[in-house]
Amino acid sequence: MRPRGELEKPSHGAPCNGCGQCCMAETCTLGYHVFKTLNGPCPALEPGEAGAYRCGLIEHPDRYVPLLAFKTGRDVLSKDATLLIGSGFGCDAQYFNEPRSEAFDARLAQYRRRFAKAVDRAKYHWGLIR
Repeated sequence: MRPRGELEKPSHGAPCNGCGQCCMAETCTLGYHVFKTLNGPCPALEPGEAGAYRCGLIEHPDRYVPLLAFKTGRDVLSKDATLLIGSGFGCDAQYFNEPRSEAFDARLAQYRRRFAKAVDRAKYHWGLIR
C-alpha cells in the first residue's frame, strides 16, 4: 500500500481510484463556488481509506456550508454534490501530454444531456443558479 496522497492517477477516463490529485491541483466549479478559490488543494479534500481521498462536499456538506445544509438538507446537498462533480464517473483530470479519452468525452457529454434537469436542480440547491 502506498502512503496517503501517493496513489497513482488513473489514465484520463479510467475509473476514479480516489487519488485526489485533481483536487490537490485545483478546485472544481462547486469548490470554487463554496471556497472562492481555484487553486488547490481544495479545502474540502478529506482523507479516505487506504491512501485515497474523498470530497467533503459530498461526505459532509454540513461542515462546509452549515446554513445551506440546514435549509436544504444535508442528504440533498450530498446527493447533488455527487451529481455536480460527476463522482464515480471517471477520471477527468488530464496531465500535460496525457492522451485524451474520446470515449470518455462522449460518455460525459451523454451523461450531461441525460441528467441536465437534475444538474440544474442540484445547481439551484447549491446556489449556483437562481
